[in-house]
Amino acid sequence: MNQSAMLKRIDKYSKSKSGTSQFVAKQYKGIVDRLIVDVEGCWHRPYVSAFHTKTGRDHSLGSALNQVPKRYWKSVINPPKGSVYVLLDYQQQEPMIAAYLAKDQVLIDWYQQGDIYAQLLQRIGGGLDREQCKQLMIGRLYGIGAKSLAEKLKMSVGKVQALFTDLSKVIQPIESFLNNNAINIRKNGVAKSLDWQHIISDLDGDLSLRNWLIQATGADIMRRACIKLDESNIPLLLTNHDSFLVRLDLEQFQVQLDRTTQALHDAAVDVLDGFSLKVAVEMQLPFQDKLLTRR
Repeated sequence: MNQSAMLKRIDKYSKSKSGTSQFVAKQYKGIVDRLIVDVEGCWHRPYVSAFHTKTGRDHSLGSALNQVPKRYWKSVINPPKGSVYVLLDYQQQEPMIAAYLAKDQVLIDWYQQGDIYAQLLQRIGGGLDREQCKQLMIGRLYGIGAKSLAEKLKMSVGKVQALFTDLSKVIQPIESFLNNNAINIRKNGVAKSLDWQHIISDLDGDLSLRNWLIQATGADIMRRACIKLDESNIPLLLTNHDSFLVRLDLEQFQVQLDRTTQALHDAAVDVLDGFSLKVAVEMQLPFQDKLLTRR
């Protein structure tokens, strides 16, 4: 980590009126207080609680880089000399896990052809941009109400309700599967994925049960990806939901990047019974055009 850069941003962000900036300043302060300093530089080691959530996902306790929005990372991450930090992620992971589970062939075909959000924009329109379309889709998967999503998208409730109606026509197999699966989980009293199970109580709401299997399946994939990266001798620095920060050697960059991509690809295929999730490079430090060959 670049300690001096973090200290400057703590000072700057703590004076901002933005809630996000204040949050980032607080996280950075906690990280700086626990930095491990040696002859090679400053190192951040978050405390991770494995299987922390009801869906089996891990969670960083206290201040941690993966609690901070990724757009802030570039200014404070400092790769060792001769190394490249690369952040890779699964593209459109959650909707495609849902599509796989529900056998929604329309969405699967869109995914194989390219970007599902670009395809969705052509069908529901509504003056949305891609990010808004993504929030609409994820919001629907999570069961977020029209009022809450309208505030987030800065639209009228009526507009969001109309978009939900159009979206439901497209993802009807997914909605039916998620609703029926939530009913079955409640009836059986237990939710199960490949690696994990959660005993249901009265504290589990219907919306959390509706989304449980998507999140648990994502966690199953993440664990296998971590194991496969270790088997491939790729240093994994941290995970962030569906993304992985790794350290690659500059001299072996392309070979190791291919090995990393393959490990993530294989993990998804193992969990999804042969269905492949796309893997993309989201961030690279230091950035060099000639190195970045995958998008």
